Amino acid sequence: MRRLTSSEVAVIDGLTMMGLATGWEWMAALDAGTQAQVAFRTDERTDGTNSDTAMKTHWAGGGHLVIHHNHPSGESLSHPDWNCLLDPDQPMDEIFACTLDGTVYYGALVDDATARQALARYGFAHPSAETAIFDSLAGQTLGFRTAVAATFGKHAVSLALGQRGFAYDIAPGPVMQRALAHVSGPIAAGTAAALAKL
Repeated sequence: MRRLTSSEVAVIDGLTMMGLATGWEWMAALDAGTQAQVAFRTDERTDGTNSDTAMKTHWAGGGHLVIHHNHPSGESLSHPDWNCLLDPDQPMDEIFACTLDGTVYYGALVDDATARQALARYGFAHPSAETAIFDSLAGQTLGFRTAVAATFGKHAVSLALGQRGFAYDIAPGPVMQRALAHVSGPIAAGTAAALAKL
């Protein structure tokens, strides 16, 4: 992941605080070249925020955006997040998702054709990743296995997409860093299962 600018760090702090205060997902759109803020908004939902008039005007003028948003769930980039990077009418150069513990997930497009082919199979890869994570935790309680699979399934698929036309990275916060150390094996199993489907 590239080094975040001071403007981006301030935006992430704002997104995190607004998410904490409201429980909603918020988005900040920055000009890809100047980092000027084009939008800072929410649709008052926990699972998505759409583009607004300011963003559409920016794109109509030939601009590109970098998207920062929060994930109240704490999970990694979702299918809609990755899909945003493939829309030629709404060019987004990079997408970041931040969580309450300071974790930042990162995605960017590397090879359009490869990425499109892989993302078309996301619906097969995600359940396969979750199943592999769940199965690799045999001996643990059902609740723990279910929670780990649900929490890290998207991360495992994102790691796989990072080998299939996208760039992907994570800068874990302190809680996530400890969690990843405990479930690195299951995540690796989930990533392998996702790769087999992409």
